[in-house]
Amino acid sequence: MKHGIITALDIGSSYVRSIIARLDENREISVLGIGEAPTLGMEQGTVTDIEALSKTIRASLEEAETLAKVSADNIFVNITGTHIKTQLGDGRISISGLSPNEPGEIDTEHVQQVIEDAKNSVKIQKGFEHSRILHAMPQSYVIDGQANIKNPISMNAFHLTAQVYTILAEITPIRNLAKCIELAGYEFDSENIVLNHVALSHSALSRDEKRLGCILIDIGGGTCDIALYNRGSLEKIAVIPMAGHNITEDLAIGLKTTIDSAELLKCNYGLALTDGIDPNLEVEVEGISGRPATKRSQQLISHVVSRRVEEILNLCYNKLVGLYTPELVTA
Repeated sequence: MKHGIITALDIGSSYVRSIIARLDENREISVLGIGEAPTLGMEQGTVTDIEALSKTIRASLEEAETLAKVSADNIFVNITGTHIKTQLGDGRISISGLSPNEPGEIDTEHVQQVIEDAKNSVKIQKGFEHSRILHAMPQSYVIDGQANIKNPISMNAFHLTAQVYTILAEITPIRNLAKCIELAGYEFDSENIVLNHVALSHSALSRDEKRLGCILIDIGGGTCDIALYNRGSLEKIAVIPMAGHNITEDLAIGLKTTIDSAELLKCNYGLALTDGIDPNLEVEVEGISGRPATKRSQQLISHVVSRRVEEILNLCYNKLVGLYTPELVTA
């Protein structure tokens, strides 16, 4: 890492945004530069054009580098998509004491070993042959039959068991994403890929919200990402391949206008709720391929928006019904 430089790359279906920062010896972060470029070559979390996406990444990072006056280094990038899978894994190890009949003291190495054992139990399962574990998050530990242990460090035990929530991504999307960054002219370690749900939770959720139980819903451009936290741990995730771009396309088709014009109409005049709609407001809508512009009411624009938002939220609800019971969420 050059002089403590770290780079965050947020590759969304709408924009590629980047931040270059410096991490000092006290783990304090100072933002040096930011960049943004409209996304080309990615849809719903999937790379669709490596060359186009690499150019977008380069444009975003070069803008950040110009402001930061340093080169992007130690790049971390987010990932999402319907290829993301999850699986609970169980790990179990023995803890050696000073004598065969004495329990041993659990240290950080033991914890890492039991997590690795849980990860290995997932890797050998059918259906995960072409996937890689991105995150392994311990849900709880058991020491010699005592359940619901949150932190076993320094405890004595003969055996340590862990239930670990693993998040996996298919190898092909990982390699394609890494190739885009490398083709843009940057070194990249694929170990620095972070699930979008996990990255977002660090900025959007407090420790109390995670501990008490909460649901995080991120409606992006191409996907809607859902995360369920309970007792401080990530317990469930889901990805819905419908989001903001679908609203834009609905407006483009319904109003017979361009995608760019529909996006502006959505952002400037689209409301999902009827409160705040001006029934007398009409806006000019650009025609397609040189056709004359037309006038459309905000009421019509918001009707199109609200119908699709309702569908997205219904999909979220249906997905959540299978993920949790209401008493798990209090925050």
